[in-house]
Amino acid sequence: MIPFSYVGPEDRFDHWHEVTCRNFSHTECRAIPDDCFTATVDAQPFDSLVFSDISSRIGGGKKLSLQREPAHIRKDGHEEFFLWIGREGATMFEQQGRAVTLGPGEIMLMDQTKPFRLEFCGVSATSLIIAERSLLTSRLPWIDAVVARKITAGMPLSRLFVSLLDGLKNDEPMPADASTARLACMALDMWTGIFDLALRGESAHERPLRQKLQQVQAYLRANLDDPELDIDSIATAVGLSDRTLLRLFAEEGTTPMRWLMQERLNASRAAIEQRRFERVTDAAFAFGFRNLSHFSRSFKALHGLTPQQLLRRR
Repeated sequence: MIPFSYVGPEDRFDHWHEVTCRNFSHTECRAIPDDCFTATVDAQPFDSLVFSDISSRIGGGKKLSLQREPAHIRKDGHEEFFLWIGREGATMFEQQGRAVTLGPGEIMLMDQTKPFRLEFCGVSATSLIIAERSLLTSRLPWIDAVVARKITAGMPLSRLFVSLLDGLKNDEPMPADASTARLACMALDMWTGIFDLALRGESAHERPLRQKLQQVQAYLRANLDDPELDIDSIATAVGLSDRTLLRLFAEEGTTPMRWLMQERLNASRAAIEQRRFERVTDAAFAFGFRNLSHFSRSFKALHGLTPQQLLRRR
């Protein structure tokens, strides 16, 4: 893990963004005026893990939206997983076409190797458990299925998850010895086991549904250029009823068309950054958009800049 920097209530927004990019992941955001923004960031190493607490207070009715794009992923190379625990307020998170609003006592997982969007407003406080990629993939081989899905508050499993973290956090650094390493390993076994029980469940009928969802998503990715895709045509192509198709995506916190839109916008951004297109119109049509204005508005809403601005920035 990299050495961590800290943010205090007196620090300015630019310092906060610099520290979060260094500590966690490179992101893009629109600055918040310093008189509307207060935040703290701290961190505590725990053998192979890092525990971090972050909080922010944003006034003036403003929202802070952070985007991590493919270019950021290539730039910093971070591959860790983040286990998020809501402490106060709400944190909005989108990744892999799924959307989550994390409240107090709720838990979710974030993948650093995939684009994401985070939004904070008002008062927000969360705790993070940061783990190297191999530590989680070895324990949860199907980990992609739980990214951006939350364990709700009030469940025995979520209470156990949070109480274990709170019990391990300490005002003084833990010694880097075999006992700390063993504790970290045991805790990670417990946390991943909770994700397994809470989000995969024991029901045998869930596995075929998960496989079917992945088949539908593969079909959509292979047909991003088709502007005729709608609920009826997708359902027919994959052999599902409209109702079943909607239910598959509803369980992920999204809809087929919303998921498809995000995939198109992410793919179009990657294509522009890779210089595959010299004109915005060509990029829009290549990824299933018929209306250039709609494409530009949607692109800016997700990525924080227009495709024209991205072309000029290359």
